[in-house]
Amino acid sequence: MATGDVQNFIDRLKIVLPPWFGESIPLLNAFLTGFATMDAFIYSIMTYIELQMRLQTATDDNLDIIACDYFGNLLFRAPTMTDAAFMNYIQATLLEEMATRKGMIHAITVLTEIPPIIWEPWDAGGNAAYNIPVWGYNTGGSYGSNIPYNFWINVFVIGNIMNNYGVFDFPTWGYNQSGPIINGAYGNSSLYNYTLTYDEILALINRIKVGGTVPHLTVTYL
Repeated sequence: MATGDVQNFIDRLKIVLPPWFGESIPLLNAFLTGFATMDAFIYSIMTYIELQMRLQTATDDNLDIIACDYFGNLLFRAPTMTDAAFMNYIQATLLEEMATRKGMIHAITVLTEIPPIIWEPWDAGGNAAYNIPVWGYNTGGSYGSNIPYNFWINVFVIGNIMNNYGVFDFPTWGYNQSGPIINGAYGNSSLYNYTLTYDEILALINRIKVGGTVPHLTVTYL
């Protein structure tokens, strides 16, 4: 027995009854069970509603309503995003750092769980230089250029739904293979719509970036 379940309400009702009914009356128990079942249902609804009154405990579509209240159409839940992940995303967005490289990296990492790669060609600290062991010519890094107000950003998205579909000659999924564990089906690019899309990620970038700057986005599905 737990607080708020059917048996708990039956016991509560019996406490206020006159003592002459006794404890083992099948007809009385059946009668009380009807009221107790309704009381338990109402109690479960009240408990559920109580959780939805705070962001930290809200669940289901109520998190989407909270996101809409705070951000309108600017904040979205990815199809595979859990309640816990979406709650963290809302919390991070409420107090997120705007118009900085650090803020951009943090916002995208909260959404995708992988830090993005950002390259600003006019930023000397992020480009190669001659005869430097780490960034030098023919070693690593990238060439800089005088292209102000532009940045290139590569965002990585986990959970490509196409991983569940077959390809040619792949041992466990693909065409022209045989065996007891062979299964799968052909996929196509339209299935990318079930994960984070290019436009959704770009909307996040446009919300965080400095006004007037131009992002060049590449999305890599892992």
